Amino acid sequence: VAGVVALVIVVVVLLAVFLTKDDESPNSIPQTSSGRGPSLEDVLDRKYTAKDFNGTLLAGGEFIYRKTNGHVYLYNMESNTETALLTDDDLEKPPPVHPTEIRTSISPSSAVELNTTSALANYATEAVDPKNHQLVVWAPQGNGYVYVHGNNIVYRSSAEDILDKVITSTGVVGLIYHGIPDWVYEEEVFSSNKALWFSPNGEWLAFASFNDTVARVMNIPYYGPPGNLEFQYTRAIPLRYPKALKISEPSGWIDLFTPPKFSQDGSRLVLIHPQDQGSGLGSYRHVTLVDRSSNTPVSLTSGQFVVTHIHSWDYEQGLIYFMATKEGAPSQLHLYSVSDSATSAPHLATCLSCNVKTSNNDDCLYSSAEFGESSSQYVLTCLGPGIPQVSLYNRVSHTQALISHHQITMWEDNTETKDLVKEILVPRIEVMDVEVADGFKAKVQLWLPPDIDTSGSKKYPLLVVVYGGPDSFQVTERFQVDWSTYLTTNKSYIYAAIDGRGSGLKGNNMLFAGYRQLGSVEITDQINVTKHLQDTLGYIDSSRSAIWGWSYGGYSTGMVLAKDSQNVFKCGMSVAPVSDWIYYDSIYTERYMGLPTVSDNLGGYVESSLINKVAELKGKQFLLIHGTLDDNVHYQQSMMLARALELNDIPFSQQTYPDEEHGLSGVRPHLYHTLDHFLEECFQ
Repeated sequence: VAGVVALVIVVVVLLAVFLTKDDESPNSIPQTSSGRGPSLEDVLDRKYTAKDFNGTLLAGGEFIYRKTNGHVYLYNMESNTETALLTDDDLEKPPPVHPTEIRTSISPSSAVELNTTSALANYATEAVDPKNHQLVVWAPQGNGYVYVHGNNIVYRSSAEDILDKVITSTGVVGLIYHGIPDWVYEEEVFSSNKALWFSPNGEWLAFASFNDTVARVMNIPYYGPPGNLEFQYTRAIPLRYPKALKISEPSGWIDLFTPPKFSQDGSRLVLIHPQDQGSGLGSYRHVTLVDRSSNTPVSLTSGQFVVTHIHSWDYEQGLIYFMATKEGAPSQLHLYSVSDSATSAPHLATCLSCNVKTSNNDDCLYSSAEFGESSSQYVLTCLGPGIPQVSLYNRVSHTQALISHHQITMWEDNTETKDLVKEILVPRIEVMDVEVADGFKAKVQLWLPPDIDTSGSKKYPLLVVVYGGPDSFQVTERFQVDWSTYLTTNKSYIYAAIDGRGSGLKGNNMLFAGYRQLGSVEITDQINVTKHLQDTLGYIDSSRSAIWGWSYGGYSTGMVLAKDSQNVFKCGMSVAPVSDWIYYDSIYTERYMGLPTVSDNLGGYVESSLINKVAELKGKQFLLIHGTLDDNVHYQQSMMLARALELNDIPFSQQTYPDEEHGLSGVRPHLYHTLDHFLEECFQ
């Protein structure tokens, strides 16, 4: 594993311790013949955001959820009944509630953000005084739980137990971590602050340890509130942040996608693994079974689609539930099941959401699911293209030829969101394929003004939103009312997203097209596909085309402007961009670029540097935006880019947000008004 972070996996025994163009996407969003587009303020306030599932799944087909009045209930999906756990009468003295045995509860409060995703919170129980714990996890059986405090793991047999059973004692805040990841592993590997796992019977605990002793410190400036005497001097927040080349382990890593799931006896496991589809099609990610006695992987699914997540393994019925794209339609995401038998594999998977209709009679083309410990019941959320809805499902029967499920109830129909959306204009949506180099096809999604004149007699400005990072994607069937809705309905802009080479969901051949050469094929495809749209769609104003992106998308924006020798784009807006990969974290960078050494890929690093291409930005309208407290893409990236532009006498616009992190969450109105104003000037 690259970088200076040492990772150790430890297992302890708790009992021993102390125990061409597609059809137009069905636009199921309610349409109005007259009306207005949503205001920018309403979009930023998330006025049109649909509610999702508000419960926490437990064992036995039950889940805990909170009603709008704040009361907490236990819902049984088998009997379709609910039981009150916490009401107004209980608020003075909360009753004991346990996630599996309904006895004790631990609730976080007063969360304090430590970095992008970590939080330090007061976890309070009825029997224990509040303490600042970094993580609390219940054992799957019994009353025990573990918590992380001061980077050390502690076990308690119950919430009423006042005795701590210390599992680790060498943790040092900011330096040595047990049970929680450090910054780089939280950001690039786990996407969570959890790095410990119970065995199903609760008797074993596996946890990861991280040693950042030799990781160098990146000091992030903190300026404080304006006019506050306590901040006469700028403070520095130290962050141990490994960057490319600092120290490298001899062995690399693979993408795990989702953690493997083991059979009850531990003899078999299932995981997502690339499988070659033959005939030059390349590899696609599929559900793969491994028998530990032979260690031979067997692909349970096959085809030109991508498995994105394995939800549940029903051992009794011999079924595995997973999410995957639909073959030939990577913008769709569905819930499937497949047999776990290695005999005659691969098998034909059964799609459980493909034929689902919402209460509005909309197709469910993009879905998500949640399973508890039981595979008999699950939560299915239809995320688009219509108004999202949440339903509870129960498995009725299963045979070799038939899996029967029925809807228990419609949990959330989002009627309120539907009524709000009825009052506004929404864009027309079109999805198409555009051929790019090497026989690949880019997926393109267009959001068009609802009253667009496609005859070509009227020209419309075009704004392309780009991300472009490896394995990313933007073209989906998800419902959204966001900035694209505001721009298309209020400004009559055309909004476009392009998933070219290097993007995900279309197999590894297309995914790996940009390996070890970031800033190459994915950038070329943004330029060439946009040029194709300008040439073939007569209603696009080729003299008023812009591009913008955030994070990797900010990097892509700058690289597009630098490589755009045909002047396809008039201007670009980069938010929190990478400017040179030598400044970014080791795990992400070395995963896709290797090392910046002569013996490895120094040439690739030099070629991928936006800083080395600033001369090509001369004459382009360029807006650079960044927050100084960004712990992900450091403000250093924009400072180095700005310095290079200034030394080359290249005018550009810049907006700095003091003490704002990567998401710029505290200044969203100012940010989008800044972007809006810049576009108006560009499109004049």
